[in-house]
Amino acid sequence: MKGIRGRFGQMKMLKAELDATVNLAEITRFSKDNFFKALTRNQVITIMPVMGPQEIKVDPVNQIVELADTHIQYSTKEEIYEYLAEHVLIKKHYVLQTIPVPKHSVLHVHRFTLHRISPSSNWKVVHHTMSGDYGFGKTLKSIPIWKAFKLVVHAANVLGNFYSSCNTTVIEVMQNKMGELWITDSVLHEKNSKWSQYHSLYSSRVLRSYIPRTELCTKETMKKLLNSFQQVVLKPCIGQQGKGIIKITVLDDNTFEIHEKRTKIVKNSFSDLFSYIHEQYLNGNDYIVQQFININKIDGRFFDVRVMSQLHEDEWIITGKLVKVAAREYFISNRASRLLTLEEAFNEIDSHIYIDKCVFLIDKICKDASMILMKNYNGITIIGFDIAIDRYGAIWIIEGNYVPSTSMFYKFAGNKMYETINKYIVLNKKRKLLLSDREEEKN
Repeated sequence: MKGIRGRFGQMKMLKAELDATVNLAEITRFSKDNFFKALTRNQVITIMPVMGPQEIKVDPVNQIVELADTHIQYSTKEEIYEYLAEHVLIKKHYVLQTIPVPKHSVLHVHRFTLHRISPSSNWKVVHHTMSGDYGFGKTLKSIPIWKAFKLVVHAANVLGNFYSSCNTTVIEVMQNKMGELWITDSVLHEKNSKWSQYHSLYSSRVLRSYIPRTELCTKETMKKLLNSFQQVVLKPCIGQQGKGIIKITVLDDNTFEIHEKRTKIVKNSFSDLFSYIHEQYLNGNDYIVQQFININKIDGRFFDVRVMSQLHEDEWIITGKLVKVAAREYFISNRASRLLTLEEAFNEIDSHIYIDKCVFLIDKICKDASMILMKNYNGITIIGFDIAIDRYGAIWIIEGNYVPSTSMFYKFAGNKMYETINKYIVLNKKRKLLLSDREEEKN
């Protein structure tokens, strides 16, 4: 079964399939009439794009609109509608979400990430964050956590039936002080999402120690990881070639340095930092925030290892490896200044790392990771892994690319790896066609 991927379509499916006792936010197309009608009722109002992470909160009682960390006071409904239409709600289609709540009700938002190994396996809650200072069973009316888990698993089952290629979803639940739960949002993370890949790999106990600490980026999770590691990396969930990736560092004077490509700017407070990050990055894309790995350097420049893993019949094999040295002042190697073999790189590293042991471990990790990702997403035959080696010699999986470029291997190290990679690309294409022909013959 297939469904519409936008918010409107997903909430419509949930409403049609879930039990009538489940509280769902009311969602309509944003229009002047619908907006004015919502302002006359005692309810929580949220304006969101049909697809994407932007949120505008409206408090009709106090006549306040909340945009990220900015609050705007308005006098009339006409005034605020004109402001939103002219300055905020542009270039996208928007929906209007409403939840009826008692006056002065306290609300807290919980985000549950659910993951399944494959379309035929069960959904599990693998991650939970909340906004606000209170969780289940504190100031709010006590609710057994299993009830919330049961609710979101039920919703994930509905969405999973419509979106069979999606194995990770984030479901947002709002809770009031009376203990009532409302499903307010759902976001699908398919195989090309870094958040989905993280949970696929993290599901393997063998691989967990090789994966950097990662969270879905919110104000709370960014602050938490900065407190823990002092340096973090923000990456768009969907993105390639290093676009939109930034590093944030807590400086000695408790200011924050933002580093993108060669550019560095400083923000004086966390509030200023998050406002800037939200406006420039989070407003248009879902992001992860990740522990920054203190990668080893060659000639003062960061580097990582590109490892090509390919399917040969039912076994994953390593067909190519090279080292990408980042350009000067860059912290990622997507803009590589040099390409080296592992042997050449290890000769230039000021470290006592045993190359044979390191190469064996890199190969094993990438093969194991390939097996896990293939279980999650059937049909993958090639993965380009970016592997980091920190200054202590520890190995980290940075990312797996499902459509990796092979051009960097062209004419590299005698062209042998390039020829091997392309050989298995051709073999896998032929195998896919053969299997397809056999299926047609059966039918």
